[in-house]
Amino acid sequence: METSGTTNNLLKVKYSGTGRVAAGEFGTLLIDNGSGWTSINTRTRSDIRGIAGSDMNEIHVCGGGGFIRNNKSGSSNFYNFEKNPMMANLTDIFFSSVNNGWAVSSLNSVIIYTTDGGVTWSMPAGSTVAFNWVSKSGASGNFLGNNICQHPTDRNSFFVVFGGQVYVSRNRGENWSAVGATIPATSTPHSFFVSPLDTNIWLVATQSSPDKVYRTTNYGASWTQVISQNFSSYGQPLEIDQNNPSVFYFAPDGGGFWKSTNSGETFSEISGNYPFRSPCEILVTWDSSNVIIVGDGVTSDTADAKMFKSTNGGVNWSMKGTVSTSETPSMCNTVFDKNLIWCTEWSGSNIYKSTDMGNNFTLSHNTGIQGWGSDISREDPTMIITGGWSAAARLSTDGGVNWININTGLSGHGGGILIAERGLVIAQQGSNVYKLNIAYTDTPVLSSIDVQVLSLGGTGSQFYLTTTITPSGTVKNNNQASNATFNVTRRITPGGYVSTKTVTNLASNGSTTVNFDPWTFSAGTVYTVKDSVHIDDDVNAANDVLSGSITPYLGISVNTFTEQFAPTFPPSGWVLAGTTGTMYWIYSPLSSYGNGTGSALYNFWNSPAGRNQTMSSPTFTASVSGDKLSFDYAYAPFTSDTDSLLIQISSNGGASYTNLTKLYGKNGYTGDSTLNTAPTTSSEFFPASDQWLTKNYTLPAGTNKVRFRARSGFGNNLFVDNVNISSVNLFTQYNIKLAPEGMYNGTTLNLADTVKAYLRNTNSPFNNVDSSVAVIDPVSLNAAFVFKNAPTGTYYLQIVHRNSLETWSKAGGEALTKGVTANYDFTSAQSQTYGNNSILISGKWCLYSGDVVKNGIVELADVLEIYNNASNFSSGYILSDLTGEGTVDLSDILIAYNNSSDFIAKITPETILNPDFPVKENTRIRLWEFQKSGTIEGNKTDVRK
Repeated sequence: METSGTTNNLLKVKYSGTGRVAAGEFGTLLIDNGSGWTSINTRTRSDIRGIAGSDMNEIHVCGGGGFIRNNKSGSSNFYNFEKNPMMANLTDIFFSSVNNGWAVSSLNSVIIYTTDGGVTWSMPAGSTVAFNWVSKSGASGNFLGNNICQHPTDRNSFFVVFGGQVYVSRNRGENWSAVGATIPATSTPHSFFVSPLDTNIWLVATQSSPDKVYRTTNYGASWTQVISQNFSSYGQPLEIDQNNPSVFYFAPDGGGFWKSTNSGETFSEISGNYPFRSPCEILVTWDSSNVIIVGDGVTSDTADAKMFKSTNGGVNWSMKGTVSTSETPSMCNTVFDKNLIWCTEWSGSNIYKSTDMGNNFTLSHNTGIQGWGSDISREDPTMIITGGWSAAARLSTDGGVNWININTGLSGHGGGILIAERGLVIAQQGSNVYKLNIAYTDTPVLSSIDVQVLSLGGTGSQFYLTTTITPSGTVKNNNQASNATFNVTRRITPGGYVSTKTVTNLASNGSTTVNFDPWTFSAGTVYTVKDSVHIDDDVNAANDVLSGSITPYLGISVNTFTEQFAPTFPPSGWVLAGTTGTMYWIYSPLSSYGNGTGSALYNFWNSPAGRNQTMSSPTFTASVSGDKLSFDYAYAPFTSDTDSLLIQISSNGGASYTNLTKLYGKNGYTGDSTLNTAPTTSSEFFPASDQWLTKNYTLPAGTNKVRFRARSGFGNNLFVDNVNISSVNLFTQYNIKLAPEGMYNGTTLNLADTVKAYLRNTNSPFNNVDSSVAVIDPVSLNAAFVFKNAPTGTYYLQIVHRNSLETWSKAGGEALTKGVTANYDFTSAQSQTYGNNSILISGKWCLYSGDVVKNGIVELADVLEIYNNASNFSSGYILSDLTGEGTVDLSDILIAYNNSSDFIAKITPETILNPDFPVKENTRIRLWEFQKSGTIEGNKTDVRK
């Protein structure tokens, strides 16, 4: 028999590789790595019921009201909390591999799952969750602030104060009954605490004349006045030090900060009467009693509330920032991360977040409701609820990334919120206590085989750096029950391109990108693209084929203006305007496709029907022909009503606008003018990373400002991100067919060699406009030159090869259209070269070989250079190797000798205007002397014909 060292009941044990893990009631977690059991401080009172993992460094545990935690990356206290949608007790967890896991609750039939090792968890398709607040009987009356308190030692018991009466629930908030005597001279309580050191000691701050703090030491049988001093009409003036519960703090109106070190029996002022105005909320951070945050309000809504911080227990203070309205009614902190603080505001609707223990508060999101209460789950910091002064609340189960409305059932003004467990939430609202009812349903999904083409990848005008690309598309497995293996075929016309790929074991409801075989396009050509999928017994053939068109160009798209939307909103230079009253263009921390710093949100969910409001960009550099506007967007229609977004443009800096396009968000609406990117929903829409799309529009030349005009149909939220104005620099591909004489063997080239081409003006002095380097394909004899700078016009093609004679295209020049592929064939006729300066080899007109010294003529100097290299048995990639066979020999000498005997020289528009007869005559004389002697440098080698 082994002794675990705990007195709590153990509920689960698991062997994991070289060690063992045991878990049990009240947060019990034990680890044995071979040297005995060690207790882990999990800092939760919730039961841990499930353990999974095959490696002691990758253990997942679950329990309580739905938390999942792990010890990855060395988190010895299991402080990696896995974001998941289950708000009900999790009783077991299982992983079949590092990535694939499942977890179950005993309260519903929904099995949540992960495919990424717990980074994200999902409910299966067909599963839903509904939230409904239910008023609980036995406790009611007046209150403000937050008067809910969990029993320090009994996790099933809770207290609440209404009017002058304390009420208690012994059954997790289901029923309430009065306890103790009435608090004297009380009308409206604001703060209430039960001491963890002695549960007979309670403190309450309540409105009176003046306001008072009362204390009981006998479980409410009698009360004693401790402080008589006015405090904020709406705030929570009393706070306990959660690290040292014998310490309480009190912040009245008009300055000063008071401290008790004897469980509230007496208080003394410690701040030198620091000039607070009307403090609304006090927060003592977990694990750092010296760090205290005060949200200081004002008595009207004409000034911003301020956030103050003390790092020495409330003696000295510094102002750290403001919220945008007059009060900070609630802040919440978590034992799992003392740096994390959430903050609400009233009468505004912004939610603020600090990740540095209150040094800085940044705008997290806008709820659309006047803020009030807030809390972080006691067992999982990824779950947060913020309430409203009205009957409204917002919930996040992923650390504040996404939020949903949980308004149903609430009534009256806001108050305190307490998240004892993920599945146990109590709120003091209006004049009642409410408990959040969370109902999961699981509709089984029948297996029906269906795969579809989801996207063709790029369509319309697209820009690439090379003409050979790897096309791609996206396909999806709509079968909700199993994986799918199937074929995907892409066809592109004209050109007859066909490529088929196999997708293997695509996950249920999963999508993937398919990369097809390389494809070479002709720039500026309009192609039809068609993707099709095939799987046996497909039940929906209608989505098996998707067609579109693409016009590929060589070039690069450059953003001349871009906006990605950061927390400072509106961004610099952007202007929000429209109907007076609340502005519904607001910032959202959600960014397109899950990447970026945030987005602009138009809150159609709360904007009254008919409301028109605009978001205008700064003035940017006027567009030129071909410039484009693009932006990412996400929208899910409500079950009824039509929202719209009008895209407007200006060419005079916003003095006037014209319409570019109009988009509509409506249930069932499809087509190019739809806003819909996600299915219709009756809940407020907050997009996932895969619920975004991108719009692209060509801008008229001269556009220097854009405006987004939203008209509300009281539908659902619209998100806009990554607004870009882009300009395109087109490249031009010139396919030039050519062959150096020496390298052409009558069928192919002996070497795929590099060649350079220049575009030259057709008028003297024939200036160079652009240049490009390419490799000649030895079979097709084609070299694909890409010119990046030349404008549309007429040019000579000048070809320069390392040991061939410089050659120009025929007289008159060749037309070039920027961005459109052109072709030229030097091999088809002698007349294709300027001055008919080419030689016929086995049916192909080739560039003369032999000009190795690059002086524009094949002469004795070239022959001598080649001869000397041949004498030295030179090999490799050298100029003298005219044939490209890797060695310099007699065949190379003969090519140069024969061309020199024929006095072959370059013929160009430049030489016609400026004939260099002395050079040619000098060459003639030198060659005659050589032929007479028959030797090269004294060697008796005959190289004549």
